[in-house]
Amino acid sequence: MAIPDEVIKAGNSLIGAFLEKEGPFLYHLSWHRLMMAVEKVESLKTEEDGHFGVYISSNCCVIHGTHLRTDQGTDSRKFYFDEVVRETKRESTWFAIANFVKWWNVRNETIGDPRHQ
Repeated sequence: MAIPDEVIKAGNSLIGAFLEKEGPFLYHLSWHRLMMAVEKVESLKTEEDGHFGVYISSNCCVIHGTHLRTDQGTDSRKFYFDEVVRETKRESTWFAIANFVKWWNVRNETIGDPRHQ
């Protein structure tokens, strides 16, 4: 199923801003460009989540914090976890990165908001 142009444009703009890059944004078409975003996600760390891992396999991409330990009965709702399954490996990774960037932006806005401290 084809991804609508407006979804591609919005996702690529989010990823470009996350990487502090200027367009044209072709993250949905280029593994090289997309891997820059994967590497940045993996370089991030929060107190709650630890570092973030990006796991890519077949047509699936999973991103989660390294502190997520469901085997120890941890309440996983407070940790970041996203699994995306799409038609291709690159498409799944692109969507997972775009989802992460949306979450990261909201998280950082909330932390900076005095009402949530």
